[in-house]
Amino acid sequence: MTSNIIFRWILNFFELMACIVAIMYWGKSKFLYLQTFTIILCLILATELLGKYFSFHTNLQKFNPMLYRYWGTPFQFLFFYWLYFQNIRNSKAKFVPILISVAYVASWIIDEIFKIKNDWKWFPSLSFGIGVIGILLLVVQYFFSLMNNEKIIFFYKEPIFWISTGLLVGYITIIPLYVLRNGLDKEQLNLFTIYWKIGVTLNCIMYIFFSISFICTKKKL
Repeated sequence: MTSNIIFRWILNFFELMACIVAIMYWGKSKFLYLQTFTIILCLILATELLGKYFSFHTNLQKFNPMLYRYWGTPFQFLFFYWLYFQNIRNSKAKFVPILISVAYVASWIIDEIFKIKNDWKWFPSLSFGIGVIGILLLVVQYFFSLMNNEKIIFFYKEPIFWISTGLLVGYITIIPLYVLRNGLDKEQLNLFTIYWKIGVTLNCIMYIFFSISFICTKKKL
Protein backbone atom coordinates (compact mmCIF):
# COMPACT_ATOMS: atom_id res chain seq x y z
CA MET A 1 0.00 0.00 0.00
CA THR A 2 1.52 3.33 -1.09
CA SER A 3 1.68 6.40 1.13
CA ASN A 4 -0.80 8.19 -1.15
CA ILE A 5 -3.39 5.48 -0.58
CA ILE A 6 -2.76 5.61 3.18
CA PHE A 7 -3.34 9.38 3.15
CA ARG A 8 -6.61 8.88 1.25
CA TRP A 9 -7.82 6.32 3.79
CA ILE A 10 -6.90 8.64 6.65
CA LEU A 11 -8.96 11.40 5.02
CA ASN A 12 -11.87 8.99 4.63
CA PHE A 13 -11.62 8.22 8.35
CA PHE A 14 -12.01 11.89 9.27
CA GLU A 15 -14.88 12.23 6.77
CA LEU A 16 -16.56 9.23 8.39
CA MET A 17 -15.97 10.70 11.84
CA ALA A 18 -17.67 13.95 10.81
CA CYS A 19 -20.61 11.98 9.39
CA ILE A 20 -21.03 9.97 12.60
CA VAL A 21 -20.92 13.11 14.77
CA ALA A 22 -23.39 14.86 12.47
CA ILE A 23 -25.82 11.93 12.60
CA MET A 24 -25.51 11.72 16.39
CA TYR A 25 -26.56 15.38 16.66
CA TRP A 26 -29.28 15.16 14.01
CA GLY A 27 -32.25 17.33 15.01
CA LYS A 28 -30.68 18.41 18.31
CA SER A 29 -29.45 21.79 17.10
CA LYS A 30 -31.62 24.89 16.75
CA PHE A 31 -29.94 25.49 13.38
CA LEU A 32 -31.95 23.49 10.85
CA TYR A 33 -29.39 23.90 8.06
CA LEU A 34 -27.09 21.57 10.01
CA GLN A 35 -29.38 18.72 9.02
CA THR A 36 -28.72 19.56 5.38
CA PHE A 37 -25.02 19.72 6.20
CA THR A 38 -25.28 16.20 7.64
CA ILE A 39 -26.67 14.93 4.34
CA ILE A 40 -23.94 16.73 2.39
CA LEU A 41 -21.20 15.22 4.56
CA CYS A 42 -22.62 11.74 3.94
CA LEU A 43 -22.75 12.43 0.19
CA ILE A 44 -19.13 13.62 0.26
CA LEU A 45 -18.06 10.39 1.96
CA ALA A 46 -20.10 8.29 -0.49
CA THR A 47 -18.50 10.15 -3.40
CA GLU A 48 -15.01 9.59 -1.99
CA LEU A 49 -15.65 5.86 -1.54
CA LEU A 50 -17.09 5.55 -5.05
CA GLY A 51 -14.03 7.36 -6.40
CA LYS A 52 -11.80 4.97 -4.48
CA TYR A 53 -13.70 2.02 -6.02
CA PHE A 54 -13.10 3.45 -9.50
CA SER A 55 -9.39 3.93 -8.76
CA PHE A 56 -8.98 0.27 -7.79
CA HIS A 57 -10.25 -0.90 -11.20
CA THR A 58 -8.14 -0.07 -14.23
CA ASN A 59 -11.08 -0.02 -16.62
CA LEU A 60 -12.95 2.43 -14.37
CA GLN A 61 -10.14 4.83 -13.45
CA LYS A 62 -11.06 7.28 -16.23
CA PHE A 63 -14.44 7.83 -14.54
CA ASN A 64 -12.83 9.00 -11.28
CA PRO A 65 -11.96 12.56 -12.46
CA MET A 66 -15.39 12.80 -14.13
CA LEU A 67 -17.07 11.89 -10.84
CA TYR A 68 -15.52 14.93 -9.17
CA ARG A 69 -15.70 17.22 -12.22
CA TYR A 70 -19.43 16.75 -12.81
CA TRP A 71 -20.63 15.94 -9.32
CA GLY A 72 -18.30 16.00 -6.31
CA THR A 73 -16.67 19.41 -6.66
CA PRO A 74 -19.62 21.44 -8.07
CA PHE A 75 -22.16 20.27 -5.53
CA GLN A 76 -19.79 21.02 -2.62
CA PHE A 77 -19.10 24.56 -3.79
CA LEU A 78 -22.75 25.30 -4.49
CA PHE A 79 -23.78 23.87 -1.12
CA PHE A 80 -21.40 26.13 0.81
CA TYR A 81 -22.59 29.13 -1.19
CA TRP A 82 -26.16 28.18 -0.25
CA LEU A 83 -25.10 27.75 3.38
CA TYR A 84 -23.72 31.28 3.60
CA PHE A 85 -26.78 32.61 1.81
CA GLN A 86 -28.96 31.03 4.51
CA ASN A 87 -26.82 32.69 7.16
CA ILE A 88 -27.21 36.19 5.68
CA ARG A 89 -30.52 35.89 3.82
CA ASN A 90 -32.02 38.70 5.91
CA SER A 91 -29.12 41.10 5.40
CA LYS A 92 -28.28 43.51 2.59
CA ALA A 93 -25.28 41.36 1.65
CA LYS A 94 -27.38 38.35 0.63
CA PHE A 95 -26.60 39.05 -3.04
CA VAL A 96 -22.91 38.15 -2.49
CA PRO A 97 -23.30 34.34 -2.39
CA ILE A 98 -25.72 34.57 -5.32
CA LEU A 99 -23.19 36.46 -7.46
CA ILE A 100 -20.44 34.05 -6.41
CA SER A 101 -22.63 31.08 -7.41
CA VAL A 102 -23.25 32.63 -10.84
CA ALA A 103 -19.51 33.31 -11.30
CA TYR A 104 -18.66 29.73 -10.34
CA VAL A 105 -21.21 28.19 -12.73
CA ALA A 106 -19.99 30.46 -15.53
CA SER A 107 -16.34 29.46 -14.91
CA TRP A 108 -17.37 25.80 -14.84
CA ILE A 109 -19.01 26.18 -18.24
CA ILE A 110 -15.91 27.92 -19.61
CA ASP A 111 -13.75 25.07 -18.29
CA GLU A 112 -15.99 22.56 -20.07
CA ILE A 113 -15.86 24.48 -23.35
CA PHE A 114 -12.06 24.68 -23.38
CA LYS A 115 -11.24 21.37 -21.72
CA ILE A 116 -8.73 18.98 -23.27
CA LYS A 117 -11.13 16.35 -24.59
CA ASN A 118 -8.56 13.58 -25.06
CA ASP A 119 -7.08 13.92 -21.57
CA TRP A 120 -9.38 12.40 -18.95
CA LYS A 121 -6.93 13.42 -16.19
CA TRP A 122 -7.38 17.09 -17.08
CA PHE A 123 -8.38 19.19 -14.05
CA PRO A 124 -10.80 22.19 -14.24
CA SER A 125 -8.40 24.66 -12.63
CA LEU A 126 -10.29 27.83 -13.56
CA SER A 127 -13.60 26.85 -11.98
CA PHE A 128 -11.89 25.32 -8.94
CA GLY A 129 -9.88 28.50 -8.41
CA ILE A 130 -13.00 30.68 -8.77
CA GLY A 131 -14.88 28.32 -6.45
CA VAL A 132 -12.28 28.52 -3.69
CA ILE A 133 -11.91 32.29 -4.04
CA GLY A 134 -15.69 32.51 -3.65
CA ILE A 135 -15.49 30.55 -0.40
CA LEU A 136 -12.66 32.82 0.77
CA LEU A 137 -14.79 35.91 0.15
CA LEU A 138 -17.75 34.45 2.04
CA VAL A 139 -15.57 33.35 4.96
CA VAL A 140 -13.97 36.81 5.22
CA GLN A 141 -17.39 38.45 4.96
CA TYR A 142 -18.66 36.23 7.77
CA PHE A 143 -15.77 36.98 10.11
CA PHE A 144 -16.12 40.72 9.52
CA SER A 145 -19.85 40.56 10.25
CA LEU A 146 -19.18 38.47 13.36
CA MET A 147 -16.79 41.09 14.74
CA ASN A 148 -19.56 43.67 14.47
CA ASN A 149 -22.24 41.47 15.96
CA GLU A 150 -23.22 40.63 19.52
CA LYS A 151 -22.93 36.96 18.57
CA ILE A 152 -19.16 37.29 18.89
CA ILE A 153 -19.59 36.90 22.68
CA PHE A 154 -20.73 33.32 22.17
CA PHE A 155 -18.99 32.69 18.83
CA TYR A 156 -18.11 29.16 19.88
CA LYS A 157 -21.82 28.27 19.82
CA GLU A 158 -22.22 29.37 16.22
CA PRO A 159 -21.84 26.46 13.75
CA ILE A 160 -20.93 28.82 10.91
CA PHE A 161 -17.88 29.93 12.90
CA TRP A 162 -16.50 26.39 13.06
CA ILE A 163 -17.48 25.62 9.47
CA SER A 164 -15.80 28.84 8.28
CA THR A 165 -12.66 28.05 10.26
CA GLY A 166 -12.59 24.58 8.74
CA LEU A 167 -13.02 25.93 5.21
CA LEU A 168 -10.29 28.48 5.82
CA VAL A 169 -7.89 25.70 6.82
CA GLY A 170 -8.96 23.07 4.31
CA TYR A 171 -9.62 25.02 1.13
CA ILE A 172 -7.80 28.33 1.06
CA THR A 173 -4.31 26.92 1.60
CA ILE A 174 -4.59 24.54 -1.38
CA ILE A 175 -5.50 27.13 -4.03
CA PRO A 176 -2.03 27.05 -5.69
CA LEU A 177 -2.01 23.23 -5.72
CA TYR A 178 -5.19 22.89 -7.76
CA VAL A 179 -4.87 26.01 -9.88
CA LEU A 180 -1.49 24.72 -11.11
CA ARG A 181 -2.41 21.05 -10.95
CA ASN A 182 -2.44 20.34 -14.70
CA GLY A 183 1.22 21.32 -14.89
CA LEU A 184 2.49 20.20 -11.51
CA ASP A 185 1.35 16.56 -11.68
CA LYS A 186 3.08 16.17 -15.05
CA GLU A 187 6.25 18.25 -14.72
CA GLN A 188 6.81 18.46 -10.94
CA LEU A 189 5.28 15.23 -9.66
CA ASN A 190 7.34 15.10 -6.43
CA LEU A 191 6.41 18.67 -5.54
CA PHE A 192 2.79 17.97 -6.40
CA THR A 193 2.75 14.86 -4.19
CA ILE A 194 4.24 16.68 -1.20
CA TYR A 195 1.82 19.59 -1.58
CA TRP A 196 -1.07 17.15 -2.06
CA LYS A 197 -0.24 15.36 1.21
CA ILE A 198 -0.18 18.72 3.00
CA GLY A 199 -3.58 19.47 1.48
CA VAL A 200 -4.98 16.12 2.65
CA THR A 201 -3.69 16.76 6.18
CA LEU A 202 -5.35 20.18 6.24
CA ASN A 203 -8.56 18.59 4.96
CA CYS A 204 -8.50 16.19 7.90
CA ILE A 205 -8.28 19.19 10.24
CA MET A 206 -11.16 20.77 8.32
CA TYR A 207 -13.39 17.79 9.09
CA ILE A 208 -12.48 18.07 12.77
CA PHE A 209 -13.81 21.64 12.71
CA PHE A 210 -16.92 20.42 10.89
CA SER A 211 -17.49 17.90 13.70
CA ILE A 212 -17.08 20.65 16.31
CA SER A 213 -19.76 22.69 14.53
CA PHE A 214 -22.31 20.04 15.56
CA ILE A 215 -21.00 19.49 19.08
CA CYS A 216 -20.59 23.08 20.24
CA THR A 217 -23.73 24.72 18.87
CA LYS A 218 -26.91 25.83 20.58
CA LYS A 219 -29.27 22.99 21.26
CA LYS A 220 -33.04 22.94 21.06
CA LEU A 221 -34.80 23.79 24.31
